[in-house]
Amino acid sequence: MTRGLIRISVFSIFLLGVDQLLRLWVGPGILHGYLHWIIVFFWVVSLGIHVLSEVAQRTLDMDKTLVLLGAVTARLLIAIFAMVTVALIGIADRSLFIINFAVLYLCYLVFEISSVLSNLRSNLK
Repeated sequence: MTRGLIRISVFSIFLLGVDQLLRLWVGPGILHGYLHWIIVFFWVVSLGIHVLSEVAQRTLDMDKTLVLLGAVTARLLIAIFAMVTVALIGIADRSLFIINFAVLYLCYLVFEISSVLSNLRSNLK
């Protein structure tokens, strides 16, 4: 298991813990019932994109910067597709789901950008 997979797994477990603590402190009013499934969704997407980016970097001999930017773009497109699909299917508290989904997307995006920056800094040296 590479460092990236371990990082994303630890971050997802951390978010699941934050979800449970928020449910105890603020109640279910601002958290959607499927929030833990959204976290699992982003974890699976992150694992898949990480594995695909590692394979692409090794087999295609591409610059790591392009692979990482492609991964950010792929996650954005997958998240938009998933959010629109769930919103069209119909779910209870649709607006709360979309807000929670967007907030979690931003959390994963900030985490990914901080990881990308640390990787790019090590490549520049």
